[in-house]
Amino acid sequence: MKYTFLIAGTLAMTLCACKKKDTATQINVNADLKAAFNFLPGTYWIYRDSISGQIDSFFVRSNHAAYYEGSDQVIEDITIYISEYKISSPMSSHDTVGWEFD
Repeated sequence: MKYTFLIAGTLAMTLCACKKKDTATQINVNADLKAAFNFLPGTYWIYRDSISGQIDSFFVRSNHAAYYEGSDQVIEDITIYISEYKISSPMSSHDTVGWEFD
């Protein structure tokens, strides 16, 4: 009987000592920034350089959203991969640039 009270007392003290973990602060990407620049895969643009006349095209290859958890923060991260092709260049298949926006 003595051990039952000891175990029950220890269990009660342990449960009382538990604290609810504080909720982490969530940091999201600004809504206006998302609305203006969160391009979906397949979005594209075609530009003509006003000086050289060269035509470039850009298209969104992928768009990844993730949340990273730190010690007391959850941070939203969006990474957009864009490819640039020089359309009017004779070496267009070799003149390609990749852009990564994070």
